[in-house]
Amino acid sequence: MLTPRSENEISSEWLCDVIKNYERRKASEEITVDVLGFDVNKGTNPGENFNSELVSVVVRTKNHTKNDEDEEMTYNFLLKLHSRNLVSKEMNRLCKTDVRELEIYSKIHPKLTEFQSKLGEGKYELKIPELIYGINDGEDFVIVMRNLKSDGYVLNDKTLGLNPQQLKLTVNQIARWHALSYVYNEKFNLLQEFPNLISGIQNIGILP
Repeated sequence: MLTPRSENEISSEWLCDVIKNYERRKASEEITVDVLGFDVNKGTNPGENFNSELVSVVVRTKNHTKNDEDEEMTYNFLLKLHSRNLVSKEMNRLCKTDVRELEIYSKIHPKLTEFQSKLGEGKYELKIPELIYGINDGEDFVIVMRNLKSDGYVLNDKTLGLNPQQLKLTVNQIARWHALSYVYNEKFNLLQEFPNLISGIQNIGILP
């Protein structure tokens, strides 16, 4: 199955495979997926993003379960692909930013969430968009997450900044990540378990 490297390479076959595997993980049962259609658009407005290509994809499907039940579904995805800028792409490779990002979503967040559920009795949840699919094998890179804009999420005007309530919510979530990763690291050694968290910025030759 060809993994898309740009918005022009997104296919119904690839989306079908992504959705089928996602639904199987959730329901732990066999499911067939027919893609009825999909729309691809820019995931951000000009100036909202750099260093990668963000693509919004709305997929309409008919899902069929082993219980002979058909259900039409609509999926709102946000895809993150490598930037088409070769300098930016090489910087990501050297600094391992794409490797670390996918590992945080796919491995570290679930690990910290499990750890927190035992200690915090369900309090202080680490909130991130749901990871649908991800791959980074050295050649292909794509992260598929639920698009929060479909739930009404919008980005603030950067020239206006955040209001006090928004700042408090932001700092609260950042503090949870720092506190939980600190406690986890004290018990299990986070960097030893996930060595990719160590930045590769020294490879660029800027820092000693």
